Amino acid sequence: MFSRKRTSRRARGCSGSRGSSNRTGEEDNRLTPLRAKSIRGKLKTVIMSTSMLSILLTTAGFVVYEYATFRQFLVNDLSTKAEIIGQNCSAAIVFANAEDAQQTLEALRSQPHIEFAAVYNKEGSLFVTYARVQRGPPAPAKPEPGGFRFEQNRLRLFQPIIVNNARVGTLYVESNLEALNDRIVSYGSIALLVVVTSSIVAFLFASRLQKRISQPILALAETSRVVSERQDYSVRAQKISDDELGALADAFNGMLSQIQLRETTLQQANAAMTREIAERNKAEKVLGASEERFRRLFDSHPLPMWVYDAQSLQFLVVNESAMKEYGYSREEFLDMRITEIRPPDEIPDLLANVQSGRPPLQSYGPWRHRRKDGELVEVEIVSHSTEFEGRPAFLVVAMNITERRKAERELKTSEERYRSLVSAMTSIVWTADDEGKFALPQRSWEKYTGQRWEEHAGLGCMNAIHPDDRDRVRKVWEEASAAQTLYESEGRIWHAQSRSYRHFTARAVPLFRPDKTVREWTEP
Repeated sequence: MFSRKRTSRRARGCSGSRGSSNRTGEEDNRLTPLRAKSIRGKLKTVIMSTSMLSILLTTAGFVVYEYATFRQFLVNDLSTKAEIIGQNCSAAIVFANAEDAQQTLEALRSQPHIEFAAVYNKEGSLFVTYARVQRGPPAPAKPEPGGFRFEQNRLRLFQPIIVNNARVGTLYVESNLEALNDRIVSYGSIALLVVVTSSIVAFLFASRLQKRISQPILALAETSRVVSERQDYSVRAQKISDDELGALADAFNGMLSQIQLRETTLQQANAAMTREIAERNKAEKVLGASEERFRRLFDSHPLPMWVYDAQSLQFLVVNESAMKEYGYSREEFLDMRITEIRPPDEIPDLLANVQSGRPPLQSYGPWRHRRKDGELVEVEIVSHSTEFEGRPAFLVVAMNITERRKAERELKTSEERYRSLVSAMTSIVWTADDEGKFALPQRSWEKYTGQRWEEHAGLGCMNAIHPDDRDRVRKVWEEASAAQTLYESEGRIWHAQSRSYRHFTARAVPLFRPDKTVREWTEP
């Protein structure tokens, strides 16, 4: 049972293959007659095909145009007649005189193409009908607003009947399309006659014109045959015209003239190839020496360096500094991926960074790397995209910044302690820029005077000094600033808690930049 099903499938598969082969063979058979024709026959076929296609398209265009315009003519003619009949029936509809309306419709018998008509009153009820034959088509149950349509080989039209700008009824007219069909048949006969006549004329012209093209080609083919059979390259093709075929003959003759130089050209090409091979070997030696110098520089670099595969993240090569820094041997490194020297919590960020579109040269960090003994160190990474043994890779330089980061954290802790100490002091501790302005919020000043940062920023602090002391304090400050020496002055400063001025002694020393200019002033 199963073997019969498999046989059936194989039979269908073979049948499908034979069907495909048969279709290919049929296409080849359709093309074979044209391929087997001579150049003369092909030219005749091309000229005749082009001429016939142009004539058929033009004739079809005229027929389609006539069909469209005559349809519109039928619509306009039927609309005019319907408007006249409707006006003649208007009085009969207004006075409900069906007999007069019927007589008016009977006038349509003079129009053989009108097969049916009907008049509807204002309420949309059927008033009277007209049919050319006794069993004509049924009248629509209700009139439509107006307009026409073509359907079932008929032209159907609804014409409103208007009296004093009011619609009193509707006229329905149905016409056959025999006039349109007769006109299309007539035009089709004329078109067929034009096509046949044009085909005969085109054939006669094609027979004469193809000789102007085929004769030079046949002469060139004959020359090629003679050269091939006799191996006589002194034979030249006859140039008959100055067009593209003449240029072809000139090119063919030029080719024959150049054949005798073939051996010389081949020898020169062989010599040039030999030189090129020698130059390439020399360049490869130079490249090899350059690669060796780079490898020595790579291996002896004081910073850890490695190259890893951009796809698999496998270590491809590492230097001596990397092995010393991380504690792995070269064999252990080359059996690892870069994710294995990272702590687990940083691996997702590492993979996201690797998969993102990175610039060729990138510096980033800090990252944490894990040594063989499990110790974590902080590093900054500089990577550069490269190619290693034909595959995309990245060259990485790792700098251990553990001690630097430790010093930065200790400095930050020291600064936080200093700020906490300043905040806890009852005296006013302040710093100012080189012009004596508050550039940063002064917490102790704000706590003592009650001035917010918006109020004591810049020189706003002067508003907390007693008005009688401001000029003297400003003068002492200007003298100390000009001399770049210790600033010391006494005055009264507003105390927010007691809401009174209290006597203070203010001191400040300048802190200098490397170029000996004042960077800021601070209380000693």
